[in-house]
Amino acid sequence: MEQHQLFVIAKIPHSRYQRIAAFRHNYLWRRDPLAVCSNFITLVKNKDNALIVEAELAAIGSTQYQELPETPAPFISSMLAMVLAIRLEDQYCEGFTARPLDPNRSSFGARNNDAITVIDVTDPSSPAYCFVLVAGLEHAKVEVPRDVLLAAETYVRAFYPLLSEKNMPYMEENEEGNERYNEEVQQDVEKHINLFKDIRVIERWMLDETWPCDGYGTDERDTQEPESADTEPDIPP
Repeated sequence: MEQHQLFVIAKIPHSRYQRIAAFRHNYLWRRDPLAVCSNFITLVKNKDNALIVEAELAAIGSTQYQELPETPAPFISSMLAMVLAIRLEDQYCEGFTARPLDPNRSSFGARNNDAITVIDVTDPSSPAYCFVLVAGLEHAKVEVPRDVLLAAETYVRAFYPLLSEKNMPYMEENEEGNERYNEEVQQDVEKHINLFKDIRVIERWMLDETWPCDGYGTDERDTQEPESADTEPDIPP
């Protein structure tokens, strides 16, 4: 199982950054987290939805919670659940197999072998995102540092490295489980990368404020920029 967790965070009025929605999914990997993240951000930026997001954040800020309730932002949670269950661009609808998580838990508090997605909705008109490896990437072809905030391209190219000097596109497994090179796969990966062209990447201090006990304290490590396409990735034999 490709175990992936998704967290929505926000700077709460009169307070600090907090996680306000969280789900886990057992079959979310490769390009899928990018599609889910992009679709969620599109919903958040919708003007009508953005008004409700702002209202939910204000409501959380006006309540002196010692500990957040299980679903402090039901509308935001419902949008995240929706994009996990339905992806129209892929003609995909699996019903609701994702499971909500307690928003008070650690970012490392669930079984994980395919990173976490974090989305910041403090400003619904300009959300931010990042991917973080908390326990490695089980099927990655390129080694990626743990605990570094990853942009979309760096994350997905761990699975689909571009072998430019061999003039070959990304790798994908066929139905028999054998790796193959596929031009269509390459184009789809690049399409997913381009979805994040104008989307901000979360800064490390935001995660540190959200999870003060998880060791995200600001240091020299920050967003991991994607490797140049002219550099051959380190692919295991």
